[in-house]
Amino acid sequence: CHAIYEFCLDNEIVEKDYSDGLKITSVAKEKVKTPFSREEIKKIWRSIDWTSDPNKGCLSGISLVDTILVQIYTGIRISELLSLKKEDLHLNERWIDLHGTKTDAAVRIVPIHKQILPLLEKRFSAASDGEFLFRDNKGKQIKYPLYLYNFFEPFMEHMGMNHSPHECRHTFISIAAGCNLNQSLMKKIVGHA
Repeated sequence: CHAIYEFCLDNEIVEKDYSDGLKITSVAKEKVKTPFSREEIKKIWRSIDWTSDPNKGCLSGISLVDTILVQIYTGIRISELLSLKKEDLHLNERWIDLHGTKTDAAVRIVPIHKQILPLLEKRFSAASDGEFLFRDNKGKQIKYPLYLYNFFEPFMEHMGMNHSPHECRHTFISIAAGCNLNQSLMKKIVGHA
């Protein structure tokens, strides 16, 4: 506001700067991103077949625990994961062709860790050409709000954990940094400019 009033004063649009008395009293609290611990990751692996409440509509009876593990082991965004199609996976060469939309750097190749290869092979086998890998029980692409409220949050509650889908990505970055992965390579993998 002060810059606008300064401009208006210079151009004789106003006679007084009323922004001097303006005080900003609230600051938005930023949620601290907490990566999953190694123990939590092991606990997720042990719960790989968990399914959501049978009364949760089109996600009932579907195991989506693999989505969390794929994010943790690749660092891809949840929106990118839910948009994956069969043709994006190159299982023999162990890489994913991502067509991210957030930045130019979001279009990239992401390696597939050997731990999650069987999870992606299972999804690949179940999908027809052109289909999304992660689908609801009607065969349609899972949208983020549905994923969050009908799977992710109930699963976190069931597991006694308090994380967001973005913290899966943060976990990958933290583990990669702890393993001294080259910073330029890590930026390319996670799609940072």
